Amino acid sequence: MQPKSPVADDLFTTQAAVLLELAGARRSIAIKTPAGASVDYRVKYSEELIVSFAKIDGNQWRAGVRKARSRQLGVSVTASLGARAG
Repeated sequence: MQPKSPVADDLFTTQAAVLLELAGARRSIAIKTPAGASVDYRVKYSEELIVSFAKIDGNQWRAGVRKARSRQLGVSVTASLGARAG
């Protein structure tokens, strides 16, 4: 019967355990690093309208609506990537 490896036998360290035993290492070091990524985007569309009212005579009014000539479109994208060693 072979002696049990000092490294835990799991899917990720099984092959590493063989290499550590061949190298004569008695202990291994595990590093755990949380990592994440996020993307935030925003789109803003702005358009102006012109509303006008005109009095024609005593009791009559005229109203009009039309688009103004200015339009704005804004897009912003923020991306971040982070990792922490602890």
